[in-house]
Amino acid sequence: NHLLRKGSSQRLQVGDSSTVFWAEKRADMETSVVDIFGEPKKDDPDRQTRKVTALFKSIHHGRYVGGDADTRFFILGLAPNAARISVRFWQVTTVGELAGHIVRHFEDIRIVHGGRQPEYLPLFRLLASTAVQGKADNIPPNLAGDTLSAILEGRPYPLTLVAAAVQRCRAEREITYPRAALIKGCLNRATRYSNPDQKEELTVSLDPDNTNPGYRLGRL
Repeated sequence: NHLLRKGSSQRLQVGDSSTVFWAEKRADMETSVVDIFGEPKKDDPDRQTRKVTALFKSIHHGRYVGGDADTRFFILGLAPNAARISVRFWQVTTVGELAGHIVRHFEDIRIVHGGRQPEYLPLFRLLASTAVQGKADNIPPNLAGDTLSAILEGRPYPLTLVAAAVQRCRAEREITYPRAALIKGCLNRATRYSNPDQKEELTVSLDPDNTNPGYRLGRL
């Protein structure tokens, strides 16, 4: 109840899912996760960017170098179920491992974008881009919880995520920044996990020097 209270800095609400975070001892990550994945606050719109930037700086040679790297960290995903709540996912990790997974997520969805677009897309913006009219109420059931769980555990994004992004592109005849980022991230993760020896991945921007026939046909 304490973690789920109104205004809790350790609770993230996306779609129909509520996720709470805590560590075995006080750690900045307990509240940073909400700032990183939540919508930027109107009175401090750059807060999310600062948090993500700081997290990137804390990763050197693929490892988190903070003093609390080995601190155990707990994540509980909850969803409404009639008059009760149900556990959607449960994860026990460490601050260091979680930091690595979050950084990997932002690297996977990173793609060229307009100057006025945010550098790091909040989770809600990504999910809302797959929903009809971009409304939170229209985010497909279970998609929010499944996507957040995949990010925090470092697993491939759910297949329903890329399917929803492609469907909205077709329906609205527009490939938006969030949808393009999602599709890129989903394809790269799927390739990486199905074929670990595959080194070639979709890049952040157009590669005019790529002579692969498939790549050139795609550009056409």
